[in-house]
Amino acid sequence: MKSCYFTSRGTGRCLILCAMAFMAFLQAAEIAQTTRYGVVELSFSGPWQTPSDNPNLDVDFWVRFRHESGSPVYKIHGFWDGDGKGGTSGNVFKVRFCPTKTGKWYLDEVYSNRSELKGEKQGDYIQVGASSHPGFWEVDGNSAGGRWFKRSNGDHPYIVGNTHYNFLFRPNGHQATPSTIRSDIQMNAKYFRKLRFFVRGPRPENVDPNLKPFFDSSGKQTNKENDRTNPKFFRERVDAAVDEGYKQDLICDLILGGDGDQVIDKTGFIKYMAARYGSYPNVWFCVGQEWNEQASASHEVTMAAKLRSYLAYRVPMSTHGTRGWTSSLNSSDWTHSIRQGKIGDLSDAADALIKDYNNNGHKPTVNDENGYDPKEATTDDVIEGITGSFFGGGYGTTGHKIGSKKGGYFWGHAALGHNITEHPSIDELKYLREKIEQHISFWKMTPVKPGNSIFSNANSGFRVLAWNGNEYALGSDAAQSSVKANLPAGIWEVYQWDIRNKKEIFHHTGISGSYTFSTPASRAAIT
Repeated sequence: MKSCYFTSRGTGRCLILCAMAFMAFLQAAEIAQTTRYGVVELSFSGPWQTPSDNPNLDVDFWVRFRHESGSPVYKIHGFWDGDGKGGTSGNVFKVRFCPTKTGKWYLDEVYSNRSELKGEKQGDYIQVGASSHPGFWEVDGNSAGGRWFKRSNGDHPYIVGNTHYNFLFRPNGHQATPSTIRSDIQMNAKYFRKLRFFVRGPRPENVDPNLKPFFDSSGKQTNKENDRTNPKFFRERVDAAVDEGYKQDLICDLILGGDGDQVIDKTGFIKYMAARYGSYPNVWFCVGQEWNEQASASHEVTMAAKLRSYLAYRVPMSTHGTRGWTSSLNSSDWTHSIRQGKIGDLSDAADALIKDYNNNGHKPTVNDENGYDPKEATTDDVIEGITGSFFGGGYGTTGHKIGSKKGGYFWGHAALGHNITEHPSIDELKYLREKIEQHISFWKMTPVKPGNSIFSNANSGFRVLAWNGNEYALGSDAAQSSVKANLPAGIWEVYQWDIRNKKEIFHHTGISGSYTFSTPASRAAIT
């Protein structure tokens, strides 16, 4: 009898739960449509907030998204967005989500410590269709030594970056607008894969007196880092850059520590940046700019852990010092290392990134200040240096500099009515990137010195990338005759490009055995 009693009660409870689940299914509503790796923005009605309030700390709000198959599941933090239209008072909270699979994504749980938000839209779903978008940037653990990035779809674009530190503000006294910001992003996308810039802390000469990133406790606008973020600034300036970057598939590397005020330590700001931008496949984060001038390595590691804790996706993250990478920075939260190294010599640039790779626990490496031309470095230096960074198994970044804190590297171009073509090295850097992407399986290659490669008699100042038995590339910065390539068995195809002068020198097919060639009198060439 006992068995019968408990069986009957359990069956009744099961029927009730099934009925409740079925009713919830019937009531679920489609609230948005997007495509795979699209970024969908959902609006919620929450508690009224003003500039003197502190929703980044006081309002805990997140949504758990679950794919209809049961996996994956993402916990996405929400953020306050004023009135949702650029106003700085209101009750609009938002969540930005990037689906990684097609099908239905359910808002499995909508959590908040405020009753106005808790449960809102819970059980509803987003319908996601197919797309050709390549997805997030990820460390390719299967690449040679784990030193290269890939996209979610397995593609391996090569990254050459650019710099516009203060272009979101009032560069050189010229007002930035959403239009000028989008124009700069569009111009950069024609030449580069990445653009790095500050989201706070502009230099005094570039301060916009009418629009600043933060509020102080009285509700007054300020450039000083604060837990109270100004939704109008981030909507009009940073959103414009990131959204256009997404459309153009240009990495937006957001520098959180600003010039002259490198240390970030405000939890509300960190949480806000993760919530507002952490779901964009084109967003990277740089925690500090020249961090070692004002902070400790342990501080940077702590901030990295805090930022990573609010991110649902493993978007690329690092920090930028005034020299190379130190092992005291090492943490699983970083995806790559950054160095500031204005290096115009091919072998020196390559060796610097090899050193960083050995110090950072064998992760991708970036020289984010490889060279600024035309006034700090020559155009030749920039082209040779970034070619060298490639041969060090990493990536390089440039900037247009016409004087101290002057030029595109601080101002951008569009707000001043200029064009990116004023930056002398961009055509050659585009040529370099395109030849790498079109012809070189670099993600399968490891940097070696010539004496340890098939180019045994090559100049010791040259550098080599090797996928042994399959593919080799020799980087040269001077003329040398009778360079011998001791080719492994098989039939080989040989290209040579003069990067500095943007021309293919030769393309030979049907090659086998020992092959002899000359390198050109060029600061940057690849054979």
